[in-house]
Amino acid sequence: MKRIDVDVLIQAVRDSEKSRYEILAELKRIDHNFYHNRLYPDLNELIESLTTMVSFNERLRHMTELVPKNVRGLDLEHLVLEFQETQDSSLMKGVHELIEWALPLMKRTVDDGKTIYDFVEENYEVNVVGILPQYLDEGYFVLPDHSRSSWYVLSYEVTLFHENQSHYRSLRTSNVEVLYDQLLDLPPSVVKAKLREYKPELPNPVVFRFDTDLDFDFYHTMLPVAQRLLMRTIKNVA
Repeated sequence: MKRIDVDVLIQAVRDSEKSRYEILAELKRIDHNFYHNRLYPDLNELIESLTTMVSFNERLRHMTELVPKNVRGLDLEHLVLEFQETQDSSLMKGVHELIEWALPLMKRTVDDGKTIYDFVEENYEVNVVGILPQYLDEGYFVLPDHSRSSWYVLSYEVTLFHENQSHYRSLRTSNVEVLYDQLLDLPPSVVKAKLREYKPELPNPVVFRFDTDLDFDFYHTMLPVAQRLLMRTIKNVA
């Protein structure tokens, strides 16, 4: 996959036709994945590229106004100087025009991906297995993979990190087990007793259960959406 980013546009701006063909080809590939309900990593990368290019385009517009131009002559009628664009200003103008062309196409594809994301999230029902403990920074969540008639058990850990005097929370998850039986239909005490075998240091782990009837791609759609929904759920119940 060739990501759509600022570097690609700058390097290829002298061949605008080729650049537009490559952008359209990449968006077509992403649209194909979205059509088959495969969201990640395409959706996340495209959102990042779109955000970066919008910001870059604003700076580029400002820089273009500041780039020095050669004096070409004097308009005596209006008493203003006439300028001739330098090679640098012409290059920046070309990049700006290419970005202006690409942005609405990228936004349309992002909007299509967000529509699928919202649909998946709305079709998840999240419940706590048993009693909710006070400690929520570590625990488990389980979700179905209907294509395999199974349940995935995953552990999670929420960590706090600092960047530029701001605080952020991140989620780290790992696969624990794939279940093909009806363990989750047993009493919560039995379920938690089973999970204590994985982490004895968590005597009463929180367990979130995700239910859905959707059978979209597990690793490219269902799991990534569940991970993001889990972070919000933890914040809301804390």
